Amino acid sequence: MIRNYIKVALRNIWKHKSFSFINTFGLALSMSVCIIIIMLVSDQKSVDRYNSRAESIYRITTRDMEDTGPFNTFATTSLPLADKLTSEYSGVKNAVKIRTGFGNDWIEMGQNVNIPVAGFFADPGFIDFFEYELESGSPNEALVNPNSVVLKKETAIKLFGQKDPVGEIIHVGELGDYIVTGVLKEQHGKSHIIFDALASMSSLEQLEKDSLMRPALDSWRNIYNGYIYVELEKET
Repeated sequence: MIRNYIKVALRNIWKHKSFSFINTFGLALSMSVCIIIIMLVSDQKSVDRYNSRAESIYRITTRDMEDTGPFNTFATTSLPLADKLTSEYSGVKNAVKIRTGFGNDWIEMGQNVNIPVAGFFADPGFIDFFEYELESGSPNEALVNPNSVVLKKETAIKLFGQKDPVGEIIHVGELGDYIVTGVLKEQHGKSHIIFDALASMSSLEQLEKDSLMRPALDSWRNIYNGYIYVELEKET
């Protein structure tokens, strides 16, 4: 019986080649599109899921208001807001700041070799907040002192090979010299914060004084260069 059904189906396909091709191709195409959409959604849903506190962490955004209502919404905000949130508002357990602009120049490694490295200036608590681990260096001290930098493992290998780079110096264009104070372990989960290196937030004070960076540390008007992430207390 099954053999007869197969024979009839093959004969119909052979008899109506064009119609059969259109149906088969359309079915294959629609299934492929559905599979791709499912994979994309699954990939997006996996971002930042590695963090055990992910459900309690939020990014502060800025909404630019006009007389007629909201105009634009930015993922960035004023950096001084972080201290205000932790000191004056209940329910905010912790906050960390990051600022754009580190390492967008070429990293000079001697012998006229330049290697591109991009990243952020980050608070000392960034490593613990986002549950990164250090392969070398101290997580409590790595981003404390001015002109300190923490490298991702692949960045460290790209710059220094397999040796431990802690204590080495890299020159970051006009931003000056930075001492490597830590190397992050390879992270298995995906993050929306993409970087090669993290410099200490305390480095900004001198850079802003020297007018090498736009003021952000104490500027409420600069809503474009800084990101703030907060961890809320449970049930907040």
